[in-house]
Formats: sequence, structure tokens, C-alpha cells
Amino acid sequence: MADKVRAIIRETMLHENTLESFSFRPAASEVLLALLQPDDRFQYPEHELLLIFSGLKSFTVDGAEGSDGGEEVLGIECESTIGGYKAKVSLGDRGATRWFIRLTFADLRYQRSPRYP
Repeated sequence: MADKVRAIIRETMLHENTLESFSFRPAASEVLLALLQPDDRFQYPEHELLLIFSGLKSFTVDGAEGSDGGEEVLGIECESTIGGYKAKVSLGDRGATRWFIRLTFADLRYQRSPRYP
């Protein structure tokens, strides 16, 4: 797979991920998902991963029935569109989906850091 965006998402989902924070930067047209990846088997020097969705065209946050709680990233689906991508991030706990974040964007990058600038 030569697609950088989907490769980043595929690599991210090889790990347990907990959503630490979600933010929107309107001036930069970005959505940031700060994730914690606590699994020591992968021996990352930092367990914090920041996904930066840029060239944002739209995003929505929708709660599923009983949408209280749930910060475990259960899955990220991503598909190519004309001029960008569409992604759906599923959040919940113990396999029960509580929230969906839907994004339409142009690019994705990531950063590993103890604290994000």
C-alpha cells in the first residue's frame, strides 16, 4: 500500500489506543487526535501519538445510543475520495461503540512526543 494516509492509520490500529484529547484548529483547518498507546510490547520511547488531520473540509461528532463514557479507539475506517479522504473514528469501551468522529480531509501526519507543542 503506497498510500501514506492509510498506512499511518493501519499502523496506528495495530496498537491499543485511548483518546486523550480531541481538538479543532479552525485557523489551520486541522483536527488533532491525541492518543495514548500504553502497550509496552512495541517499545516506543513515547506512548503518546498525535494524529493531525489537515486540509479539513468537514467533521462531525455523533453519539451512539448510551453515549456516556468510552474513550477507547475501537477502529478507524478510511477511504480515498476525489481530492482527499473520508474517515470514521469509532470510540467506546469494551467493544461497545459510544461515539463517532467523521472527517473529510486532505492529508494526515503524526507526531510522537512526550507533550505536543
